[in-house]
Amino acid sequence: MLFASKFTFSIIIPVYNAEQYLPQALASTEEYLQNGAEVIAVDNMSSDGSWNILCDFAVKHPACVKVFQHAGGMAGGARNKGLQHAEGDYVFFMDADDMLAPGALHSFYQTALQEQADIAIGQFLSFKQNPPEFISDKTPKETVKIWDRKKFSLTEFFQLSQSYNVPWNKFIRRKLLTQHQLAFPEGMPHEDLPFISTVFVCARRVILYPGVTYLYRLTPNSLSRRDPEKKLIYFMQSFSVMRDKLTGVGCYAPLQEEYEYYLLQMIIGNEGPGNGNLKLLTIAQLRSFLKYAAAFYLALPKGLFNKRSWLFRWKFFAFRQALKHQSPAVVKTAKYITDILGLFTHKQAR
Repeated sequence: MLFASKFTFSIIIPVYNAEQYLPQALASTEEYLQNGAEVIAVDNMSSDGSWNILCDFAVKHPACVKVFQHAGGMAGGARNKGLQHAEGDYVFFMDADDMLAPGALHSFYQTALQEQADIAIGQFLSFKQNPPEFISDKTPKETVKIWDRKKFSLTEFFQLSQSYNVPWNKFIRRKLLTQHQLAFPEGMPHEDLPFISTVFVCARRVILYPGVTYLYRLTPNSLSRRDPEKKLIYFMQSFSVMRDKLTGVGCYAPLQEEYEYYLLQMIIGNEGPGNGNLKLLTIAQLRSFLKYAAAFYLALPKGLFNKRSWLFRWKFFAFRQALKHQSPAVVKTAKYITDILGLFTHKQAR
């Protein structure tokens, strides 16, 4: 069965109370609308003027702009609504406060096509208030990097997803999403992690494009970043969904060790010195988090991380003891011991 596409690519924009920056975001897409792309913007019931801005933009470009309202589901629900209506060869997610780099997506798209990429990743520039002065380099000097499953393992593709774990600034082949029935989890923060990781492990060919294609606006931190306990719980919820997604495509079992290590790095730190986000919690927050996390982590095999460094194995052992005894004091003591062990390890390395 042929997979017919009406447009070259579909730019999908979830919108929520973005009237301050939305006109700039939409304006940055217009040059691509004239060359075969479409914009699908989904307003998540904004209380400001975002919906009116979207409607005006759709009237201006009736043949290639679709706008919808969607109640609930947070950004994941809005992106899924956009995916349902996408008609491009590729989908390209962008946020409503960011911008596309002028002139850059034409070459980016052509490279994705030529390389037969399931996922094409672009470069980006960050800015706070005014977008940087930008002149598109239509012929980047660096070469395109390529990962192909004929040469790289499933684990290496999963590790690659950790380095590029946001949905924006990527061309993703729409057929890949429909073939594997991939969609964002809805109604939760960090919904991008399960989606992106599953897309990467289902992909056969990924490229890294050397040119700047996206302008990313730095905005104030979210609530989840200000509250370390909520952040950890949100991550655990997100990873639980990801675990189910990977199981559904037959990839969790071979990736279990790598996958669980990925999450534990955020909680207790990686194989080197350092203690992850657990050290940021107050005693009351620790009690709450230990209660939340106990059932899952106490059920993991004790020897799951035997290939990791002795320092990480020590951290995981101490974390399990804290969970077993529901003791914030164990966490605090383990932090100081880990700091000392980390200094010892650093001196040995020197």
